Amino acid sequence: MNSILVVGVNHTTAPVEMREKMALSTDKMKEVTEALQRYLGPNVVLSTCNRTEIYAVGEEPLKDSQRLLQFLSDYHHLPKWLLTSRLYTHVHEDAIRHLFRVASGLDSMILGEEQILAQVRRALEIAESNGNLRSPLSHIFRYALRVGKRARTETGISRYAVSVSRACVELAQKAVGDLSDRTVLIISAGEMGKLTGNILRDSGASRILIINRTYDRAAALADQLKGRAVPFADLGKALVEADMVVSATGAPTFILDRALVADAMKARSGKPLFLIDIAVPRDIDPKVGKLQNVCLYNIDDLQAFSQASLDERKREGLRVDTIIDFEVAGALRWWNNLKVVPTVVALREQAEAARKAEMKKTLKKMPGLTPEQHERLDAMTKAIVKKMLHKPTVFLKDENKGHRCLPIARELFGLDGKVK
Repeated sequence: MNSILVVGVNHTTAPVEMREKMALSTDKMKEVTEALQRYLGPNVVLSTCNRTEIYAVGEEPLKDSQRLLQFLSDYHHLPKWLLTSRLYTHVHEDAIRHLFRVASGLDSMILGEEQILAQVRRALEIAESNGNLRSPLSHIFRYALRVGKRARTETGISRYAVSVSRACVELAQKAVGDLSDRTVLIISAGEMGKLTGNILRDSGASRILIINRTYDRAAALADQLKGRAVPFADLGKALVEADMVVSATGAPTFILDRALVADAMKARSGKPLFLIDIAVPRDIDPKVGKLQNVCLYNIDDLQAFSQASLDERKREGLRVDTIIDFEVAGALRWWNNLKVVPTVVALREQAEAARKAEMKKTLKKMPGLTPEQHERLDAMTKAIVKKMLHKPTVFLKDENKGHRCLPIARELFGLDGKVK
């Protein structure tokens, strides 16, 4: 019987320097999904700022995990010894539990963070759009989405949740104080930029600058936030004007390098500049943090600023764990019944074929039946077959007894060779 396997890295096993090397854009997620399907089969790739994970189904988890390790090493140009020290591997029940915890926000850097459920859904959509996914992995991911929704509607985990964007703003307030008389520059008009901008505005920031490589997107977000769009070519000038910068593009190369920031600092006459990089891969060269009067924070620094309501979130997390325990048990029952399905289907098909054959013989001997009588006779024979097969079907689905009797059932009913 196949098992679910997950191999990946996250914020607990790898620093941002490694996570950014393994981070995948949407296009790259599609590329990896397609590449893996050719020699591993159905899979889902989940890549966020805090994790890169591959979920797959296979008969030999040990060998499959080694193949995934080799693939990741080749694809990301990372030595296997380094990956081995950072990767985690979960098999079947542990893999299902891990996915449910991820979808519920319990495995996030910031406990209960809100964006992860949408990211899990997006990973599933990408896999399905490639024609790569089919049951049972698709079913388990849809199960995870349901568990994530349950966690957020039946517990207070989302009420106390602190997103990356919220933690970023908390860090900004701690760094520069009251935001109402500060100029904030956001480098991004994407989803993270929008979330951060809205929280900044709600937190009192009145002077917000938006920069994006596409000026129209920057202008649209600036209009929404009642801020000001700045052409990307004027990034250096915006650095001179801003008190703090939040960058969240996730571009493949640095947006802010040491030379650009150093030039801006000369024009600032010693005025401090606070930079918060919440992108993975990082937008800001770490060397920038060594410049005088520059304070640079990255996404790993945010965890220290996510302590608000932590006790409440932990209590709600225990409630979510109870939900996950229940749902994992249900998912495993469903999965285990997959072993029975081919035998049950073959048994029903055989019984239905016999019913139709006997109906045909009987109807030839009863030519005077009306259409209504024909329908009643058909319904009666179907009901008999259904009742006759009910107890054998229930027995075969019993995990303790039925699963062990599958070979006997196939021999008893002459199904060998008919089970697909």
